[in-house]
Amino acid sequence: MLKTNRIILILLILGAAGCLNQSTNKEFNSLANKVAALKIVHKQYTLGQKLTEDQKKLASQNAAKDASPGTYKFNDADLFVVAEKNSDRVLILYEHYENALKTKGSELIGSLMLEFGDPTVFAHGKTVYWVYNADGKVSKESFNKAKGAPEQLEILATVKLESSELLLGDKSKQKSKKQDKQEHAQRVYYVISSEPLLKLLKAQGN
Repeated sequence: MLKTNRIILILLILGAAGCLNQSTNKEFNSLANKVAALKIVHKQYTLGQKLTEDQKKLASQNAAKDASPGTYKFNDADLFVVAEKNSDRVLILYEHYENALKTKGSELIGSLMLEFGDPTVFAHGKTVYWVYNADGKVSKESFNKAKGAPEQLEILATVKLESSELLLGDKSKQKSKKQDKQEHAQRVYYVISSEPLLKLLKAQGN
């Protein structure tokens, strides 16, 4: 009898764990679907959306070792992609450059503006944000109005570009190529992500 009760208890615990996993997976997928609906597409990867079979094949061939728990990371040329292990949904897209020439920042901001349009925020000439809520990209005007209460925006995703040097410098001052390389080397990166999605993933213990 005691053995039977123990078996029943184990089955109940396993059943509860299964229900919990289903509930958390459902919550994660529901939020990921909202992010994917924003159609933040970069180099054929869509934030929040599942990787295609070809992309998963590429991931297995170009795996990176420093992925966080519950995720895997791979590179597609200069682009790094972080995906959730169970669902293969895209969590983060980023590129990072150390000691890049000044022109790299200009190239990146130009290409990102072609993809995502005018930025929502341009801070101190070195940081640029494109901010998204459920309705799509947040305009500069809407963002400025909500500065006192940013939680009202209910931000779902962001595209962030940051440089150690001014992204829009004074191009009228021409220097030799050697000087330019020495004096304008910069650290520059961009990251495309959904903070709410990452927070939920962390809260679920992944």
